[in-house]
Amino acid sequence: MKVLNIITGGLNADGITNAWLTFAEELKSNKSYDDVVIDFAKIEGLSNDTVTQRFHQLGISTPKLPARLNAPLKYFRSLTKLLKHGKYDIIHANGSSSLLFIEMFAGLCARTPVRIAHSRNTTCSYKLLHYLLKIPFYLSCNGRLSCGLDAGKWLFGAQKFTILKNGKNFSKFKFDDKIREKKRNELQLSNTLAIGHVGKFNTQKNHKFLIEIFKELHQLNPNTKLFLIGDGELQHDIEELVKKYNLHNCVKFTGAITNIPEFLNAMDIMVFPSLFEGLPNVVLEWQAMGLPCLISDTITRECAPSSLVEFKGLDKSPYEWIISINNLSKYNNRKTQSQEGIKALKDSKFDIKDSTHILIDTYKTLLSKKTNRFR
Repeated sequence: MKVLNIITGGLNADGITNAWLTFAEELKSNKSYDDVVIDFAKIEGLSNDTVTQRFHQLGISTPKLPARLNAPLKYFRSLTKLLKHGKYDIIHANGSSSLLFIEMFAGLCARTPVRIAHSRNTTCSYKLLHYLLKIPFYLSCNGRLSCGLDAGKWLFGAQKFTILKNGKNFSKFKFDDKIREKKRNELQLSNTLAIGHVGKFNTQKNHKFLIEIFKELHQLNPNTKLFLIGDGELQHDIEELVKKYNLHNCVKFTGAITNIPEFLNAMDIMVFPSLFEGLPNVVLEWQAMGLPCLISDTITRECAPSSLVEFKGLDKSPYEWIISINNLSKYNNRKTQSQEGIKALKDSKFDIKDSTHILIDTYKTLLSKKTNRFR
């Protein structure tokens, strides 16, 4: 079985790519999946070379494709050619709108038997195109996956879809006292309340509101620091806002790093005021680490199987968020919290072994049925 997986946002240091890296590691470590070959397309201008190298280290090919939105016709022709010449059985495209019609139609033209659209969010940037392309998208897609219930309803409406949870390897995300002590010493945290956030600097992640919250918190409690993990197009704007508020000594920009679990061990609480999300991987990781999480109530409850997560309205004032931060930061038995978080996640089928089994079973079922109504 040969699959071409396309992440329409590119191979980057983000939640979707990291989720697929976790799947790829599980596939490579389990000999029962030796007959499954998954290539990951590298879209020009959207993919990070360092992240791409992580796929290569697993022995995974990353065939190149031209820019998707800047040159859609060139992208479509190249994709169709790649599917034909590569003799792929399945095209599996990750996105958040009916613009996935591009990939589904390329698969149809290349006579690729299975064409899977994978919903990754609960809204999109190009809403007019999304609604205009809905019918042709539905007709050209014959496999439907979603990271969660709300994301699936957004993209597929009343059509049936399968929820494929972004499983985690919990051996990488569990609390470690020794790592916490070492990292906090390195970061010179001492008795400091360390607040964390992981996410790309874009409108969706709502960093500006996070800074507003932290500004008021730091005035009330100067012994606080905020760590912003990630990069993105709005990072410079947020850096300027931090300077404007004279917070540059207590707000730390780490960039896109590979040792995120080390930082999570050192944190005391995570704050995540996103405007919208599909089902955020990071919130799963934080619970596995035993970290209390304060997140916006625009995010699906599916990401919160444990009691470590509290939801807060974005219409609430920064001070109301601060009250919750102070209450949640009293959670201090990280080892027990981590054990309970991992148990809750496993009980809710967020283990990578469960997710990988569902993925491969879905591939095999769709391929055996060859549900392409046009063939």
